[in-house]
Parts: sequence; structure tokens; C-alpha cells
Amino acid sequence: MSEEKRYRPTPETKRILDQAWGYVQSVPYQTTARWVFYRLLQDGTYSQKADYHRLLGILSSARKGFYGHWYPGVLADTTRAPILMERKGYYGLSLRGHGFQDEDEWLKSVKEELNCPLDRWVKQPIYEEIWFEAAAMQGQFIHYANPNIPLLAFHGDVSIPEKWRTAQRLAERCLRLKKPLRIFYYGDLDPKG
Repeated sequence: MSEEKRYRPTPETKRILDQAWGYVQSVPYQTTARWVFYRLLQDGTYSQKADYHRLLGILSSARKGFYGHWYPGVLADTTRAPILMERKGYYGLSLRGHGFQDEDEWLKSVKEELNCPLDRWVKQPIYEEIWFEAAAMQGQFIHYANPNIPLLAFHGDVSIPEKWRTAQRLAERCLRLKKPLRIFYYGDLDPKG
């Protein structure tokens, strides 16, 4: 990159980027910009949620400019990804135009990657799920939680239709398993419900 196009943050912005980089490196999973922002909000670097968009600009410039250790793929984007595969039931997959070249390639893959998904909750005394308010927490739950525990990120306030779908899904699951339900919820105390 030429010297005149190189990203050169102000001393204050450099301090923010260094602090943010320390947080990114402090965990063994890929974080999001929102996760980094909440760490900076928590430590007092930022004082209000409205500062989030300011941080996005700083992080964007640093990543696009390959400033220090920053590069475009260092932070996760958990909100925008192409839907290349959808599960239909336990066995059916819709690959949305992607797939094997022919039957022989498919058979070879089946032999190499045979998978039998078992319901790990059948023999457990209680069915459990982990729910969390902030999608920014997703990386840490994927990393630390038992891989058999379902995770649900609410992305802030949950809509009435999503609450209804979740209630129906849980009722069906608990009736099928004939077990009580335990939800581990991680979020703030919000008086509006």
C-alpha cells in the first residue's frame, strides 16, 4: 500500500484501536464489532450506545487500511451471509443450487462423512436451552457451551411472532421428550418485558 493512502489514525483513535485489539485477542473465538463495542462501553472508552456508529467507522478504516494487526476478516459478521443450505427435517438438505457433481461423488462423500444425528436429550432429566439478548455474545456461547445445547440469540427485542414460534417449538419439544424445560437466559433487566 502506498504511503499516501496508508491509514493513519489520530492518537486517540490509535488508543481505541489498541484497546479494541486487546479485547479481540483476549478470547479464543472470533468476535463481532458489536461485541468489541460493548467491551469498550463497559470499560468507559465510550459512554453511550450512540457511540457505536463512531466505532464502526474507526474499525472499518482500520480493517480496510490493514492498520497494525487489523484486516478485513478479523471481525465476524453474523448477520449477513448467503443461505447456501437449509435443513428440512433431520435428513433432508436443500443446497440451493450447490451440491455434488454426480452420484459417484455423493457416494464417496457419504462413505467418508457418514453421520447419524442422535437426540442427545432423550436420556437427560431436563431439556435445556441457552438464550441471550445480544447477538454479539454468539461467538462466546458457541465456543464455551456444550455443543448439544441449543442456542438462541434474540438480537435485542423479540417480535411477537417469534415469541409465538419459540413457545410452540418448546411445547412440542417438551411434549415429545416428556421432560421439564430449563432456559438459561443472559441479558439485561428490561422493565418493558
